[in-house]
Amino acid sequence: MHRILSLLFCLAGPFLYAQYGALDPTFGNDGFVITPSGMGNDLVIQPDGKILVTGSLYDSMDHLALIRHLSNGERDPSFGNNGIVLLPDQPYGAVGWQIALQSDGKILVAGGHGFSGPQPSDLLLVRFVPEGQLDPSFGSNGIVSWDALGDREILRALVIQRDGKILVAGEALETALGIRLFLVRFRSDGQLDTGFGNGGALLLDYGITILYTTGLGELNDGKLILCASYVLPQEAVSDIFLMRFMPDGSPDLSFGNNGTLRHNFGYYQLTRPLLVQPDGKYLVLTNPEDLSQQFAVARFLPDGQADTDFGEQGLAIVRFGQNTIGASSLDVAIQPDGKIISVGSVKNIDPLVYDELVVARFLYNGALDLTFGDSGVVRTNFLPEAQDVALAVALQPDHKIVVTGYTHPANDFNIILARYLSNYEPPPYDTSARDELFGLYPNPTSGAFTVQFGLSRSITVSLDMYDAQGRFLQTLLHPQVRAEGIYTEPLVLDSTIPSGAYFLVMIRDGVRRSLAVVKQY
Repeated sequence: MHRILSLLFCLAGPFLYAQYGALDPTFGNDGFVITPSGMGNDLVIQPDGKILVTGSLYDSMDHLALIRHLSNGERDPSFGNNGIVLLPDQPYGAVGWQIALQSDGKILVAGGHGFSGPQPSDLLLVRFVPEGQLDPSFGSNGIVSWDALGDREILRALVIQRDGKILVAGEALETALGIRLFLVRFRSDGQLDTGFGNGGALLLDYGITILYTTGLGELNDGKLILCASYVLPQEAVSDIFLMRFMPDGSPDLSFGNNGTLRHNFGYYQLTRPLLVQPDGKYLVLTNPEDLSQQFAVARFLPDGQADTDFGEQGLAIVRFGQNTIGASSLDVAIQPDGKIISVGSVKNIDPLVYDELVVARFLYNGALDLTFGDSGVVRTNFLPEAQDVALAVALQPDHKIVVTGYTHPANDFNIILARYLSNYEPPPYDTSARDELFGLYPNPTSGAFTVQFGLSRSITVSLDMYDAQGRFLQTLLHPQVRAEGIYTEPLVLDSTIPSGAYFLVMIRDGVRRSLAVVKQY
């Protein structure tokens, strides 16, 4: 495989050094779509290329919204009401904060009740069937409401584990006790997993003035990593606070100090979402508050120590210069080639120049990717006299970059959905190298992936999936004669195949070749 990757990069030539990051003109209105009176908080790409966005739409109150777009940006008329599904009215409204796809195609949205009423704001989990209706097999007619005995629960992170269980994390705000973190696990039917923590939940109080949950991830060994901001306003201090737990919710005593680690990179900072890389390292976005012309991505080794080979002693930094008075990085994604996408916004010092949505791309080592946008950074203003902010990013199977958030002209908020071009595309190959080409991405996969292979002559080809014991599972490409050329095949694993390690086997005129494939939820 390493030989194949080296060959691809060598053959790519100047193609890889073209400037990318422009809005995709084939998507929506010259690269973007606007849905009035709302905010897009998170998104996910379906295996068929359709785009799901969750957030809120507003009239007299917030309504938790689920919006599906076709791959060209148009709303999907077969989904809900012209592409929009609203949660039945909740007292004082509701908001969707996070979204995830299950392996069976069901759609999970985590959010909360609105904050405008006198009642406490409980956590909400809502599951929809692929067609957009509430799933009656989940919770109470598709809805789970959970109260951590706080005045308000604010959700920050949602993870579907490899075994299908559902993890959520956030803060419980209590008048008497202040802020406590929560980590809750539900079974796939929406019931609390009583084998986790204390009856399904962990309420974490570290005796710290303010501790905000920001990110959650499942590591390759099944342990859980939780990230928070440790804030002491009176001392102008904010550290990155990492907590690691065993799969049952007990602290991992081999990690840091009884399961916790604190990092300070030398200035006041607030952290944002956490993302686990395929190699077990994890990324955390951080916004240095006293150096407001920049934002950064921190990378940690599996043991929680800063990865000093990444960027500047563990920080990959975007510096915007003296014409800005604020910057915020709010979500992160990893391309199959290891490049890192970070999105957010930047505020200009000139009041006549409005906030711009930002997409930045780093190389695996933390250096800005100079082939992307303007020296690694793209800044976009979609509407005249509007503030534009990216809140979430996802990558399509063809590696284009899809971003959602909001555009804020005058007295309104509108959902923005935009797509940017990426240079992670099949490069040209010469005929002599074609028989060497056999690869797939993404890997690990949630079920949908793309296989590339080359043929130097007309030949019979098939693709089958086998488990680690060599047992046949599924035919993905029936034996057929293919002409000389380069082929890119989008494939989908059977939904009944559980998470685990498998082998994709290609047979060309009786000669077998195989690739390891990891399926995860």
